[in-house]
Parts: sequence; structure tokens; C-alpha cells
Amino acid sequence: RFREQNASSYGTMSDAQKKQHKIRCDVLIAIVSSVWFVKLPASFRRLLVLHLFVRSGYDLCKLYKYDATYQCMPNIAHDDIWILSAILAIIAYAMCHHPSIIDKSYYKFLLKYGNDSPQTLQRMFQTPDTFVPCSPTWHAEPSCLKHYAKMFVMDTLKASGMYTVVHMVPLLLQARFYKLLFRFCASFLPSSSMKRDADDLKSSDEEDASDDKDVYQSSRRELLRFICKKCLAILRSSMFFAGFQHFGKLFMCWTRYF
Repeated sequence: RFREQNASSYGTMSDAQKKQHKIRCDVLIAIVSSVWFVKLPASFRRLLVLHLFVRSGYDLCKLYKYDATYQCMPNIAHDDIWILSAILAIIAYAMCHHPSIIDKSYYKFLLKYGNDSPQTLQRMFQTPDTFVPCSPTWHAEPSCLKHYAKMFVMDTLKASGMYTVVHMVPLLLQARFYKLLFRFCASFLPSSSMKRDADDLKSSDEEDASDDKDVYQSSRRELLRFICKKCLAILRSSMFFAGFQHFGKLFMCWTRYF
């Protein structure tokens, strides 16, 4: 009943009233998001803010590249991948040869997800007078290709936990997610028209009930597509993180012999 009354009252609103209603909903969602955000540890809050800052820059670049009104940047195929690869190559070089210029906490993060240790990197890259074979110092497997192919799968699963937090936690700050979640939960509430006796049901009521059912099923499919899209983004980010890391290590293994 609440759902039907809310839908009917929203349908009679003017454009100005709908705009005010949207602003109130956004403010309410912002307050709810802030309540749990301030309870997070300070280090995690900084990480989340940094992610949102970087993501806003990414969205701004997409706006300037693809939007017909604001486009002012050239649209180069896969340019974001090329730029990120160049940045990660610089970071990898600094980690292997000049770790002192990297932030300590970030250096620990690189060692953790790169399956490395400071001692191994020092023997492999920071001692130019002696040549140390990559096996077994850097990896136990005699074949570099076989080792990194195996580790690619394992590190993709390992990185998925990190990227699940990166992609899913910011949803709690988005109004769209709360709206989809509300519509999804409301789709399971029985409407009053479905509770009426079949003999008293008019044809117009049957059409309304059918329309409501289609709307609610559409809400469920929309939320499912949204979650699937996020899961695909997690998989893509994890595969890129693991793939770039192990392709870079394989390249370094092979080029050390030339």
C-alpha cells in the first residue's frame, strides 16, 4: 500500500516538486553514508577518499573524451591502459632499483602483492657486480614462463579481495545503489491489488497489477546487471593487476640474460 501510494503521489508532482524530492533523497542518502563513513578507521578512510578522488578524475577524463558537449580531449583507443602501464613501469623500476624513494607503507603493499622481499630484490637488481640467476632466487620453478603463468591465476584470485573492497565499498556513498536496493526490496512486497479477491478484480486492476509486476521484475534485473557489472570490473582489475605484474617480471627475467 505504501509503495502504491508513494508511486501515485510521485506521479502527480510537478517538475519543481520532483526536483525538490530528489534533492531531499540525495541529502538523506549523504547523511546515511556519512554515519558509517566516520566510524571507519582513519587509514581506511584515507584510502577510500583517495580512490574516490582518482575515480572522479577518471570520470572527468571520460566526460572530456566521449561527451558531445564537453569533449576537448582526443579519443585514442586504449589510452588509459597505455598511461597506466607507463606509470606502473616507473613504479616497478623504483621498487626494484631505488626502493628508498617509495613511501614505506606503499612499498610494503608492493612487496605483499608482488610476492617479493627486500633481500630478494637487492640480490637480483641492486648488486650489479654479480649476476644472480632468477631461479631459484626469485622463483623456485626452473621455467620462468611456467612459473608466472601459474602465479597469474593465483594472484588474480588474491587481488580480487582487494578490488572487491575498492569497487564495492564506494557503492555505499552512491545514491543510485540505495535506490536500486530499495526498489529490489520493494519488489518482494505484495501489493494490495494482488491481495484482492479474484471475483472483485476488474480488468483495469489486472492491467495495473501486470504493469507493477513488470516494473518490479525490471528493478530486479537492473540490480542484477549492476552487480554483474561490478563483478566484471573486479575481475578485470584483478587480471590487469596480476597480468601486468607477472608479464613485467617475465620480461625482466628474460632481459637479464641479454
